[in-house]
Amino acid sequence: MSLEGNLSAFGISEILQLIAVQQKSGMLSITNPEGAARVLFFRKGDIISTRDRRRRSKDPFKDYLTRYGILSREDLIRVTQLSAQSKLDLTDILVSENLMTEDEVRTQFHSHVQESVHEVLEWAQGSYKFIPGNDVISGIKTWGEFSVEGTLMECMRRIDEFPFMLELIPDPSVVVEKIVDPDDEMELTTNDKQVLNILNKSHTVDALIAKGKLPKFEVYEAIKHLNEKDLVRITGDHVADAQEEDSKRSVVRGSRRRNIIPFLVSLAMFVGALLLAGKYALPQVRTLILERSVASEDAPITRNRTEARLRWILEAYYAEKGRYPTTISLLKKDGRLDEAFIDDLKRVNLQYRLTGNGSGYTLL
Repeated sequence: MSLEGNLSAFGISEILQLIAVQQKSGMLSITNPEGAARVLFFRKGDIISTRDRRRRSKDPFKDYLTRYGILSREDLIRVTQLSAQSKLDLTDILVSENLMTEDEVRTQFHSHVQESVHEVLEWAQGSYKFIPGNDVISGIKTWGEFSVEGTLMECMRRIDEFPFMLELIPDPSVVVEKIVDPDDEMELTTNDKQVLNILNKSHTVDALIAKGKLPKFEVYEAIKHLNEKDLVRITGDHVADAQEEDSKRSVVRGSRRRNIIPFLVSLAMFVGALLLAGKYALPQVRTLILERSVASEDAPITRNRTEARLRWILEAYYAEKGRYPTTISLLKKDGRLDEAFIDDLKRVNLQYRLTGNGSGYTLL
């Protein structure tokens, strides 16, 4: 017998705890009012996967690996081709092709599960349906069994701590600079060390997320730890990727609110044209740059980057106002969005919808 209902009457956390306490096996499907859907698979009350293999072309774990730079665009094309030619699972291909070790797959798989649960916890409205039974999870590929209690506790910790991180890092395009190397006796987490090792030069937070191959929360948390230990400092300047920093610094400072890292190389090539053409030519030139960049990379990657930046802006608004904005236009009036980024949202067809009484939102 399946269990189903409305999230306004029975929250996701209560549903997860019920499944855990009763040690149920099966599939939980959650859908919000805008039609976005997520699935969680359970074995004896533990979460084992968030990947619905009935929709092979839409693998959330593949999206996760691409979003955080763990899987490069070239590797994505390669594993997609191999997946189409065989019946192997994505994770098996990653290991067999030596793109990731088994330990790395297991670690990233756990992080993906954690982030997925965190996401659905923010849905105040919607519906759910739990279908019990071992036959439902037959053939589900998993890289671990994760307790509901531990996952929920970590989600609550992140929800509590994230607003404080946003006070320190209000925008993902701010710059992080290493001040000194740590002492041998200084205690650092694995993530702290990983982020610090990248900081041989200044980097934006966006660049650290892409190069660190870590979820955004873990990068923010590592920056906060390193800042508290006076190992790094955070500045308001917006710079390009470290390899472009010296030659592109003047260009980037002139476009602080439009620090779109993948487009900076193309942007530098057009600096001379921009100076000659003046302000009236800027919108047309920028459109050409974006068209070239979008044509050279996968549309989902472009959309994910735009979505990630908008989510940080929304969280900063929430941390200050205690609620999410009713419309995107409020962010523009509040000075948090410029026309350039609004054009980016339209280009990737990213739509914002408020849920609940300003306590949640969805992006379509």
